[in-house]
Amino acid sequence: MARYGWRAQAGQIPAGEEQSDDQHPLTISEETVESGQSVLRGPRFSREEFATLGILFLLALGLRLWVAARAVTIFNDGPRFLTTASRMAAGEWQQAFWDSYHPLYPFLIQAVSRVTGDPEGVGTALSVLAGSLCVLVLYAFFRQIWNAQVAAVGAFLLAIHPYAIRFSSSVQSEALYMLFFVGSVALLIWVLDRPRFGSALLCGLTVGLAYLVRPEGAVVGLVGGAAAGILWLRRFWSVSSLLRVGLGLSSGFFLMALPYMASLKVVTGSWQLSQKKSVLVLMGLMQNQGGPGGELVWTLGGNQLWLARAGDWGVIRGDHSRHRLLHLSMAWFIWSSESFELHPSCLSYGPEGARPTGRAWFPT
Repeated sequence: MARYGWRAQAGQIPAGEEQSDDQHPLTISEETVESGQSVLRGPRFSREEFATLGILFLLALGLRLWVAARAVTIFNDGPRFLTTASRMAAGEWQQAFWDSYHPLYPFLIQAVSRVTGDPEGVGTALSVLAGSLCVLVLYAFFRQIWNAQVAAVGAFLLAIHPYAIRFSSSVQSEALYMLFFVGSVALLIWVLDRPRFGSALLCGLTVGLAYLVRPEGAVVGLVGGAAAGILWLRRFWSVSSLLRVGLGLSSGFFLMALPYMASLKVVTGSWQLSQKKSVLVLMGLMQNQGGPGGELVWTLGGNQLWLARAGDWGVIRGDHSRHRLLHLSMAWFIWSSESFELHPSCLSYGPEGARPTGRAWFPT
């Protein structure tokens, strides 16, 4: 179904033409074509959908709580996050920012643990809650670009995914990052549909939150800026729309990210996005050969080229059968960015950095 206001503005949807899918017919009026407003805002959530969302959330929450309750060891980066959180709680901010890991997750741990007194339990609870909420955000994203049936299936698969459950039931930042990352991509689709300052600002704020958890979160802002530029170059957007979106995205992002970037400037002596990865690595154009610390090599290949070509094709072509490629390109962007997080190799619970946990509520 035609969803984009810039398609009407470009004259690609004739006035009075009926555009429909299986459930939601729509007749576009002369006023909508002339105004350039969003062609379709989507049906509201029904009571059945709210019930489905409740069941999916409880399923995700229950599975993650069950796995968290049986955990007997903290692996991978968990001890580092707890160490950074303890440094923040002690006021040792410079030492905390020396760590290459981004600060939002340990900051939340130390902030909440000031009340609870249990940093490890707080870190696990944050991951469990973020992983469960991400199921709902993914539902909203899939519903926006497809329909409620596809959204329910996708959210269900994330709710029961074994490795998604594992990294969102321990002291790991992946669940919180995925929550903000998927949310920022969903908001970006909204911004491309409705080029307004408010929606762009909200998207930029969410991108900034994702960046504060992991440096890869900034990539969504770069993709959003590139998409806005393409829409303007193809004359689907006016200069005012481009400025509104650009100003909103950048203002929201820097409002969140600038304090941390200023802290990095104090610690390292130079302006940079991250101590962990370069911008080219964040965009997936380069990677460390042989793992962290290895030689940087170019990796521009099928994923990035397919995404760029599919997005450009979906923007340029306005007919009903092809504009969904822009949606598919955004879905592919999520998959190519997040599939590594769900791969067993990224959760190789080896002995390095492992220590016992005090939350072994049930015997294994």
